[in-house]
Amino acid sequence: MANGKTASFLILVNKLLIYQSRQTLYYDDKNNYAEDLLCGDIEEQDLKAKSWLKWNELSPATPNSLYQSLKNLATYFSNSPLTNVAINMVDKFMSGDNNSYKNNQLTSSVANHTATRSYITSVISFIKTILSQYNGNLSRLKYYPSSRDDHLLKIMFEENEIYQPAYSTLNDYINGLAFCLHGLWGNKIEVTSYNKSGNNYTIKLLFTLYDHFGLDEEDVRNFSSGSISNFIMENFLNAPLEGFSAWYILQHNKSYNKQYKPFPTIIEISENVSGTI
Repeated sequence: MANGKTASFLILVNKLLIYQSRQTLYYDDKNNYAEDLLCGDIEEQDLKAKSWLKWNELSPATPNSLYQSLKNLATYFSNSPLTNVAINMVDKFMSGDNNSYKNNQLTSSVANHTATRSYITSVISFIKTILSQYNGNLSRLKYYPSSRDDHLLKIMFEENEIYQPAYSTLNDYINGLAFCLHGLWGNKIEVTSYNKSGNNYTIKLLFTLYDHFGLDEEDVRNFSSGSISNFIMENFLNAPLEGFSAWYILQHNKSYNKQYKPFPTIIEISENVSGTI
């Protein structure tokens, strides 16, 4: 500036959206309501005709016995401190409360996971590149669903083969993250504040990762007889895989009148970033 002072300004952003996966919190990439959030939608006789459900291992298939099978699944595939989280999620499902779920311990476990840290590190690197290229112009990061294919951050994800985190390692099956989350349904990234002083800036990011504590047919097939089942059987003796069938029956059996409801799980992680243009 003419007076020799450095230009400085603070932009307070009301959660400026800079990235959104194709699948939003409740809807798939075709804008259909997520199948794994449906409940009470299948007649019992139709459920009994599905060969991939382990009815023979669930007799008698009463709501209480199915709950016990699901609870056994949760405790088998978790360890402290996530066992309490897994049981808490099962009990919320059984209560019929389908409001979004957040848990501090689950958030901490996800935030410190190597897959999460790798994803966040890549995102921060891409944001720094874009801000440097466009002289700190924050508007270049703004996400517009209608022009998704031209979105700079999305393009960099694809060019560098960066995908949202997944929690499906052997250790994740042991500690409980695979049960509580496994693969994410989607994620979004927002800027909550931006401060630029001369060529220096600080930016606060909010990462929102989300999944559904519910099952669709593909989930059960994968855990019962697909590649995921093979992985489990190779690493866990006597895994109570019938628990996935119990979960699906509780969720989708129309005769239960939607008493047992799936719900979204939300993980929010804030990151402070500083850089130079």
